[in-house]
Amino acid sequence: MKPLLNRLRTQLVLLYLAVGIILALGISAGTYSLVNYYFRVNNDAALRLKMGLEFATFQLPMPVDLYNSLIQANLVSQDQDPHLLIDPRETTEPNEQSTPGTGSSPSDANGSISVDQIEISEIADIVALPLTIEGTPITGTVVTNTWLPANKDAMASAIVNGYDYRTITLSDGTPVRLLTYRVPISNQIGIIQVGRSLKDQQNLLDELIRGILIIAGVCLLFLGVMSWLLAGRSIKPTQLAWERQQTFVANASHELRAPLTLIHAGVEVAQRQTESPQLRQLLDDVLVDANYMTRLIENLLLLSRLDAHKLPLEFQNIALTDLFEEIVRQNERVLTEKQISIAQDSRALSVFADPVRLKQILLILIDNAVRNNHPQGWVKLNAETKLNKVWITVSDSGSGIPAEHLSKIFDRFYKVSDRSTPDYRGSGLGLSIAKGLVEAHGGEILITSEVGKGTEVKFSLSPARPIPES
Repeated sequence: MKPLLNRLRTQLVLLYLAVGIILALGISAGTYSLVNYYFRVNNDAALRLKMGLEFATFQLPMPVDLYNSLIQANLVSQDQDPHLLIDPRETTEPNEQSTPGTGSSPSDANGSISVDQIEISEIADIVALPLTIEGTPITGTVVTNTWLPANKDAMASAIVNGYDYRTITLSDGTPVRLLTYRVPISNQIGIIQVGRSLKDQQNLLDELIRGILIIAGVCLLFLGVMSWLLAGRSIKPTQLAWERQQTFVANASHELRAPLTLIHAGVEVAQRQTESPQLRQLLDDVLVDANYMTRLIENLLLLSRLDAHKLPLEFQNIALTDLFEEIVRQNERVLTEKQISIAQDSRALSVFADPVRLKQILLILIDNAVRNNHPQGWVKLNAETKLNKVWITVSDSGSGIPAEHLSKIFDRFYKVSDRSTPDYRGSGLGLSIAKGLVEAHGGEILITSEVGKGTEVKFSLSPARPIPES
């Protein structure tokens, strides 16, 4: 039970950590997304403001969204004539000719905007690139930037749609948020692109991720420690209840063995003294029940010791050839009566185990193989070395076990079918005891079976250890 409680505690800790990780990922992703969204919205608003100022500088008819950006920045009033505002996707008419500085704009109606006199820190790092409709930078009286190249994909999209937002990466790896507008009239300036470097923002986001990872790591470490302590407190009542139950089973087993021994002795004395066949048969039934109860109590006591890891084991090197021969000799009478043959092949192997408990494991497996076999059937004992382990196999030609029972076959008190007989009643504890004893030796036990063809049970043990020289 202790390993089970330890596994339960580990599972609780993993569950707490999984919930913590999910919450941490959710909060981290949410924080990163919000900051990234804020940067994107702020960048796009700043780019629109810069683009509106460029349109005002060149006195070009201004699209509505750029005009609204100027209004929000308090650079123009809201009483501008609506006919001066246009949709950026309107088709340019061939007869609409203008040059920089001659077109109508919102600034004409409300006083021109002197960009040089406007100090707007949020757009100070945004650069503008006036271009011809073919994408050639405008030179002469128009000052162009020195680091933002013309992006032809954005230009092509702006010519079709009126404008284009996108994030590009320069040749040196610098990310740039780019806004491109088509000038809605025939003009020397056909396209304007404005861009902002996102390098500082990306560095800030990278620092945010590193900070989140550090904080998340510290929090998860703290959560792991607290989860271990909380899981320990959660299973403590279960552990105490189990320990009390084990103590009760052990005490009850000790208390019941004495009266059963007296009952057994009294029945045997009564059998020798009685001459009545009916009374003798009754005493035989009582003796069978007393023997069954004695075996059941001994098995329960053994299981309680296995669960509490208090079963003493005396490990030593055991030659399997000698052990197999002894077991075959002890079961010879029963096998002969049931017309079942037994064969063994140990290949001169030795294991490091407790001889009494190893013998008990084999007797349990052979007993199951015999009881579920048929006349003229067989039982085989085999041993082989595999992956630095000695695997002992007990196979038979019996009736086999249906597949739906194999996953529960090692459960306590679980029986595939009731094969009770007057001289023997199975309690469903044999395979549970065998499994517990194998695990106490540090091995594992496996079972395979096919209905009508037989069953094979194999378990692993450590190989014999070299005897140190004295």
